Amino acid sequence: MNRHPAAIAVALLLSVAAFSGAAAQAPLRLADRPVPRFVVWTPGGSPGVIAPATIPVAPEHRLRHGLIGGAIGAVAGFAACTVIANLVADPGSSFTTCPADTYVVMTGGGFALGFLVGWLL
Repeated sequence: MNRHPAAIAVALLLSVAAFSGAAAQAPLRLADRPVPRFVVWTPGGSPGVIAPATIPVAPEHRLRHGLIGGAIGAVAGFAACTVIANLVADPGSSFTTCPADTYVVMTGGGFALGFLVGWLL
């Protein structure tokens, strides 16, 4: 049934040889990788010099971003529940909504996820 057993044997030997050569190399250490650096040009320095700078995020901005993200997540959870309910409903039925407890769970989950994303970003 198989017409080329020699070709399969050669391919198998080549793949084993390539794998053994890759396994013999030293593993990549974290210290060997370059560290990304974020820099911002500041006009107080010399022309053409890029100085590192950090921009701290104030706690009140985190709370505001978290609340905005939570509101967006809650609306998205509400909409997702309605869309899923309509997709699952029978094709001949009219517009379908979720039960109240499902809306609470989906909206609350969306708010929590949105708040977390807004807080961290």
